[in-house]
Amino acid sequence: MPRPHDAALRARLTTAVAGGEALLVVLRGGSCTGKTRTAVEVLKAVPDNFKLFLPADADSLLAMLDADADADADADADADAFGPRTVVWLNEAQHYLDGPVGEAASAALLRRLDGDGPFVAFATLWPDHERVLRASAPSGSGRPDSHRQARTLLAQAHCIGLPVSFADDLDAVREAARHDASLATALETGEPTSPRCWPLDRTW
Repeated sequence: MPRPHDAALRARLTTAVAGGEALLVVLRGGSCTGKTRTAVEVLKAVPDNFKLFLPADADSLLAMLDADADADADADADADAFGPRTVVWLNEAQHYLDGPVGEAASAALLRRLDGDGPFVAFATLWPDHERVLRASAPSGSGRPDSHRQARTLLAQAHCIGLPVSFADDLDAVREAARHDASLATALETGEPTSPRCWPLDRTW
């Protein structure tokens, strides 16, 4: 069922698309909080003429971003990578933004966000991984700042923290359960505040 952050994110995405913005959205949450569901639902607000890319890993993301930069530099190049009207989905974003290649990809994505829109990148991220990517080396430690680009990237993202339960939305859940048998079953047989108890055959 829709939750308050779904409506807020859909409104933000609609504004970005209409205004030709380049936007990074980070969906932050632990296991079973609905990060992927939220991304899938909000993608319905994206016009049909947008392309969707799901890079396999950091190397793939970097190669696509480099191809896009080369296309910008050469008017005759095939600008078929991350041009305007593109959505990029980075599921479990730590796999794309961590390590030396991840730093290079973060820097390249920062440059892309300074380019033409509309362009949207969705990233899902667990809180523990986010803390690692946002951390800086202690001053005077002599250690390299291994996440400088990722930290800068996350600092300008539109971040949405997903709640770990539905405790704040129980009235809405009960209302929706009047018209949804699977929700009604969850309310009767499980702990209704947790998405973990919801039936696995539920459709979103």
